[in-house]
Amino acid sequence: MEEKQARVKEFAAELLQKQRTGEISRTILATSDRVLARITDGIYRQPSSALRELISNAYDADATEVVIETDAPKFETIKISDNGNGMTREALSNLIHNIGGSLKRTATENTFGVVDTEDPTLSPTLKRKLIGKIGIGLFAVSQLTHHFQIITKRKGDNFRLVADVILKTYTEDELAALKTKKTHNFETGTVEVKSVPDPNKNAHGTDIILLRLKKNAQDMLRSKERWLRVLAPENSEDEGVENEPDYHIGKVSIQDGSIIERSARLPWGRNDTAAKKFHKLTQVVLDKVGVEHPNPKLAHIFDNYLNTIWTLSLAAPLPYVEKHPFDIHKDDDIRAFLLSNDRKGQAEEIKFTHSRTVREIVGLETPQRPEGDTFNVLFDGVLLKRPIMFSRLPSTANAIKRPLLFVGKCAPNLSKVPEEIRGGKLSFEAYLFWNSKIVPSEHNGILLRIHDASGALFDATFLKYQTSEQVRLRQLTAEIFVKEGLDAALNIDRESFNFAHPHYLILTQWLHRAIRQFANKHKAIGSEVRDDARTQEHVRQMTRTVQIADTEWKKHKKSEAVPKIVLLSDRDTVKAERSKGKIAFSKESIIPETAHQRGNAQVQANREQKVESLVTILEAHDVLADMSYAKQEELIRAIVDLFLGE
Repeated sequence: MEEKQARVKEFAAELLQKQRTGEISRTILATSDRVLARITDGIYRQPSSALRELISNAYDADATEVVIETDAPKFETIKISDNGNGMTREALSNLIHNIGGSLKRTATENTFGVVDTEDPTLSPTLKRKLIGKIGIGLFAVSQLTHHFQIITKRKGDNFRLVADVILKTYTEDELAALKTKKTHNFETGTVEVKSVPDPNKNAHGTDIILLRLKKNAQDMLRSKERWLRVLAPENSEDEGVENEPDYHIGKVSIQDGSIIERSARLPWGRNDTAAKKFHKLTQVVLDKVGVEHPNPKLAHIFDNYLNTIWTLSLAAPLPYVEKHPFDIHKDDDIRAFLLSNDRKGQAEEIKFTHSRTVREIVGLETPQRPEGDTFNVLFDGVLLKRPIMFSRLPSTANAIKRPLLFVGKCAPNLSKVPEEIRGGKLSFEAYLFWNSKIVPSEHNGILLRIHDASGALFDATFLKYQTSEQVRLRQLTAEIFVKEGLDAALNIDRESFNFAHPHYLILTQWLHRAIRQFANKHKAIGSEVRDDARTQEHVRQMTRTVQIADTEWKKHKKSEAVPKIVLLSDRDTVKAERSKGKIAFSKESIIPETAHQRGNAQVQANREQKVESLVTILEAHDVLADMSYAKQEELIRAIVDLFLGE
């Protein structure tokens, strides 16, 4: 370790010395076999993963804006620029000589200026909670290219540092041979660094320029396989013919990537603002629902380029395209519930008052950002937002029409867990959002965020939830915002977790209890809605029945008031009412026993009202006038039996 730090200081001193002459300093990139194997073999699955890591680095460097520029649809170069703090000579030297050894969250390394001097978990200027940790995020670009440049400048400096990096790859045989020799530090690549004068002392930030992108990265960003399936299925490695994506960046020649064969078809117009472009990107997804498919997938609507934009928007610590779910209030017409942390607890409805939000009522803090802190990401002129929507969503014939929001927070007491395995403190906030249809369908699931950033996409299994709630789960989207902890459970790719880590296990148990609370409440609400619908229908039917009877009576008995028909259970009471001049009948005599016993009290009341209206109509037409009570009951019973009997 001391030898490595000596090299870091020595190279930083060389950079200072050669700044005056403009000479180039050369060195090699060195790392351990553990990190090298992951970098060269490919720990990241998609081009978006590498770009995500660079965005996270910019965020941790206190950037307020990141600009990504590509030469789409050729994808030969990509430039990522930020206005963050930039790197000192020492920080750049440490990065070169210490791949896999993060400067972040380590109190002993805060002299490099990349963390807060008092709290190494915070950024130096804006005091943001740091996203990065592992220290190889920059070298995720090895999945895209072997050649890139780092141009960085600190505020107040009159020079920029320009590093030209060429990465070296190893075959499996070469790695095996080196390990046999018990060599622990390998040459990962070479780097040339020079200082370039820059008179603008107020300028600061870092540019990463990816040169000569790898063919497989280009093919992926160009959607090569997709276009092959569309235009020449016989040349595709996959079976079947596929439709052209509804929106795409264009198509270049497979033989010559510099020739554009198909012009771009994008959701936005050339003159739209950066914010309007992203709004239109989300709107076309909503507009596609129910056109050719009940809920089409993003992969069908967009090519890989637009899907990359969407994926980055989900991953980065960005504001929502509309509003944070915790900022929902009564005017949003969403029912909200507070989840219980008790094992057998139940969700309780949140009563909105005035204009108070869910955040204010429950006391939620996510996102933990300093006041006034902003972070924007522009991708080829599109201002990215988190594309998770809670309004304007389509609905189905589901009995429950209003969306449901379940929120919760938890900071478990881990004192009983042995300190060596507990992984520190854990605290998080979360929401579960139900709608009869989740759009897009890829948002169905749970998304875990650490300090408001995520390396993974939605997990549709909800962390392997076992109980059979398939229909309800398909109508659920959820996010867990980890405020403290869980990062120790992150695997090196930052896209998966160590499932055995205590924090992950606790979080999984909490989520599964939350889902059970949601399911119980959803069932109860559904039952209430159906009962209410039945009540309304009964009232409607009874009202309609009475109206028909009244109309008939007034039509034929113009001057007479509509009589009150009485149905009674006791025959003696029936006789007493008749003696008073009222029209009374025994229920037992005119309503079939099977019909009388069938249904709840509301159904029976509705049935009796229909019988009373029937008697009113018969009286209006003088049908019963010359009949004995027995004959009247016989006639009414026959009519009722015709429609209500079994």
